[in-house]
Amino acid sequence: RYVATSGQQATGGECLAGYFCETAGQVANPTNAGLGGGLCPKGFYCPQGAVAPLACPEGRYQPVWGAVEAVDCLLCDGGAYCEGTGLETVTGVCQAGYFCSGGAIRGDPMQASHGGGQCQPGQVCPEGSTAAQNCAAGRFSALAGVSVCDVCVAGRWAAAGAQVCEGCPAGSLKGRGKRCLVLRVNFPIWFWLSKVLIVKFVMLVNTVLIQPKPPPSGPCTAGYSCPPRLHFTHSRRSSMPTRHFLPCSL
Repeated sequence: RYVATSGQQATGGECLAGYFCETAGQVANPTNAGLGGGLCPKGFYCPQGAVAPLACPEGRYQPVWGAVEAVDCLLCDGGAYCEGTGLETVTGVCQAGYFCSGGAIRGDPMQASHGGGQCQPGQVCPEGSTAAQNCAAGRFSALAGVSVCDVCVAGRWAAAGAQVCEGCPAGSLKGRGKRCLVLRVNFPIWFWLSKVLIVKFVMLVNTVLIQPKPPPSGPCTAGYSCPPRLHFTHSRRSSMPTRHFLPCSL
């Protein structure tokens, strides 16, 4: 409360919210100690009638002057922690291997009541984490509280969130420390590819072996026999294969 004098009459009342009035307070909204109080400082709040500033609880902070209620104290940011009371800013970032989801009271929270927790096997928490993340596929973490997941060695594989690596399945190619390269048959792709190959083969056979023959040029030359499908009417033995032109037998 405060007490103000005006001539011979004394008046008084409760200190205004956002201020604190000491025993010898003279005004309802003192701005300095000489007036018996002051404006509520950062890290604190002052409800109506406050005799002294009240500290924001742990896990919260207050960055402005003149806070009125406890709800004016801000919840500590995710990825950070607020250790102790009466803070005007966060204490620091969450430690590697842990996550601070909001309102954390320490940099290495071990349980939800501390505003976070420790990363479990199969998870990873770099510095400043707001939540635990699963290790990516091809990586693993066998221990709790890690900030970097280990890489599987060549020939071994791990799904996302794995605690250990497993051997590559039969019929797969050996990976290079990250994953097994499994050979998968996609039926539609192979089906259409086989059709293309068949068409190409038929075209090749048709081009080489089954070309259309030109029409006959005339009767076979006298003294020679012309087997079916031959295209010449006479022979020149010096330049044409003898199998194309056979002399008439006697």
